[in-house]
Amino acid sequence: MERFLGMLRKIEYGFIGACLAGMVGIVFLATVARYTKWFVTPWAEEAARYLMIWLAFVGAGAVAKTGSHFGVDILVKRIPERYRAFLYAIQILVISGICLWIGYYGLYLCKNQIMTGRTSPSMGLPMWLVSACVPYTAVSVCIQNLLWELSLIQDCLGKGDTKEEGGIEE
Repeated sequence: MERFLGMLRKIEYGFIGACLAGMVGIVFLATVARYTKWFVTPWAEEAARYLMIWLAFVGAGAVAKTGSHFGVDILVKRIPERYRAFLYAIQILVISGICLWIGYYGLYLCKNQIMTGRTSPSMGLPMWLVSACVPYTAVSVCIQNLLWELSLIQDCLGKGDTKEEGGIEE
């Protein structure tokens, strides 16, 4: 399982890098085209926007593996060590519930866009491809956060290595 998740993380990081590189390249190309008037790029702004959307959403899922998004550090540090596992369990329930809700409505949005056949104005790209980042991110954040919180619970119960909350673990 850990091997699969490690491979998934590498794919996510590669995708994030490709989105960033594509976005920078497209914006550079559009800027050159605008000032030199050699060619027209009516699709460039739309393509850069959709790449930025995917970059932000996939990045949110990738960062959730370290617990960087969630938690109020002051609250966690003030609670005695023996009660932190309970706090982390509550956090799992709340974040998983929110992710399930967002994922459900993200799928509903994608389904409606498929049924209506909506496409983007400049590129003619099916809009469900753009909106598919919402359910993907909900699942990714839910899984990554669940694994992070479970490792914190193990640490609180004395069954694992200690990790700082919000730190980077590779």
